[in-house]
Amino acid sequence: MFASTYVVMATMSASNFDGRLTHTDGLYFAVTVFSTVGFGDITAKTEAARLVVTGQMVADLVILGLALKIVSGAVSRRRQSGDADGAQPDQQIRR
Repeated sequence: MFASTYVVMATMSASNFDGRLTHTDGLYFAVTVFSTVGFGDITAKTEAARLVVTGQMVADLVILGLALKIVSGAVSRRRQSGDADGAQPDQQIRR
């Protein structure tokens, strides 16, 4: 979604970014923003482009936060299920 938005914005006005963006450039830029690797070769120049990039950064932080919440919730549920009868998971098997 963001990669396509960047390509459209670059097509609408060459001043939005450093130059014309191909679909590959748009995808590269979106992944660069998501991974927080950094910029250099493609930069947002106009206020509109910077707002879209900022929106992606906020969305990425929300996605990462939700992923961490899901993982920590799964770990917490796993620990609670092991502690339900007061025994550790290895000690639950009785002969």
